[in-house]
Amino acid sequence: MRRAPWLGLVIVLAGCAGAGTSSIFPEAGDPNAAIANAERQIAEAVTAGADSLASQPLAEARQSVAEAKVLLSDRKQEPAALKGRAAAADAIYAREQARRIQAERTRSAALASLNQLPPMGGAQ
Repeated sequence: MRRAPWLGLVIVLAGCAGAGTSSIFPEAGDPNAAIANAERQIAEAVTAGADSLASQPLAEARQSVAEAKVLLSDRKQEPAALKGRAAAADAIYAREQARRIQAERTRSAALASLNQLPPMGGAQ
C-alpha cells in the first residue's frame, strides 16, 4: 500500500515529461501579436474613459507598449512578448477601473434621485 502514492506521482511526472515542453514556464508567444493586442486594449480603455478616470494604469500600459517595441527592435522576442502581455493587462485594468468609476457615479446619481422622491405612504 505504500507504493500507491509514489505510483501516482511517477505517472504525473511522466505525463509532464512526455508533454514535449522543455521548460516549466509557458512560452510568452508572438511579440507582434502581444503588442497588437495591447494596443487594441489601450484603445478600448480610452473609449471607456480611462484617459481621465484611470490615467495611471493607462499610462503604464502605454509605457509598456513602447518598451515592448524597443525590445522587439532589439530582437528580444521573449521579453518583448512578455512586456506586450503586461501592457494588455494594464490596459484591461484601466478600462475596468474606468467602468467601475462610471458605474459608481451612475449609482450615486440614481440614489440622489431616489432620495428626492417623497416618502411612500406619506400625505398626498
